Amino acid sequence: VDFGKEVVGYPNIEIDKAKEGIIDIGYSEALDKDGNVNPPERGINQADRLIVSKDLKNWSTFNRRAFRYMQLTFRSFNQPVSIKTISLDFTSYPVKYKGSFECSDALLNKIWKTGRYTLELCMQDHFEDCPSREHAQYPGDMRVEALEKHSAFGDTKLIAKGLRQLVQSQDKDGWFKAVYPSGTNHKIVDYCAVWVMALCDYYLYTGDLRLVKELYPNLCKVMDWFKKQTDEYKLINATNKKDWWVFINWGDIEKEGEITAFNCFYYKALLDATNLALAVGDKKKSNEFNQLRKE
Repeated sequence: VDFGKEVVGYPNIEIDKAKEGIIDIGYSEALDKDGNVNPPERGINQADRLIVSKDLKNWSTFNRRAFRYMQLTFRSFNQPVSIKTISLDFTSYPVKYKGSFECSDALLNKIWKTGRYTLELCMQDHFEDCPSREHAQYPGDMRVEALEKHSAFGDTKLIAKGLRQLVQSQDKDGWFKAVYPSGTNHKIVDYCAVWVMALCDYYLYTGDLRLVKELYPNLCKVMDWFKKQTDEYKLINATNKKDWWVFINWGDIEKEGEITAFNCFYYKALLDATNLALAVGDKKKSNEFNQLRKE
């Protein structure tokens, strides 16, 4: 069954007539090279087994699924099965299409609408890195999605919630987890700098100084933590930091020593921290961050 595009939600099957048997239901976002649905693609394992009795009329999943293609395999039925409907209860953050884009290039118009819909699929109770695998709130994904969301939907509540949630895992030294809420302990150190950037983005787009003041102590703690990681050249040095995951992106780059990309992240965080400290009236910290940036 081809749903025509990626969907997120709760599949429903309405059975018109069936005796006892089994329906195996597999889902995938794309077909494999042979044109088949591939439920365990990338280790996601999106599949359900429905054990049918003669009294069963309607079925829906308990957990949401993300897919375009659904495959139904009927097993152990000794009589024909009649399926009345196959549908989906779509679920997403309640967005409103406020922003728009249109130009003379039909392809660009389609790309913009596809991007907007993709973003919609990646928002539930929080921003998600993807709707099918982790459903996780990472600062690196959250910041990009929030910038898109300002333009497409005009909503600021979800990013404010995400900024608050991520620093709920902040330790006494200032570092915080790279995905939260979560039971994982990913120490993606460049994402701490991205959180600072995302807070500055939020202020620039909303003018909401209340959230900045609320999270300003967290900002100072993480910036102080970064300062302690610098060497004699005022650069962050990742040498012998075995518990660090310097992510940047999936690019094949050097992840030891004074990593250029990582220090660019640090520089941008210092620039944004300088401006945020000035916004809350802390000239001492603003000067400190600015001096570190220059050095």
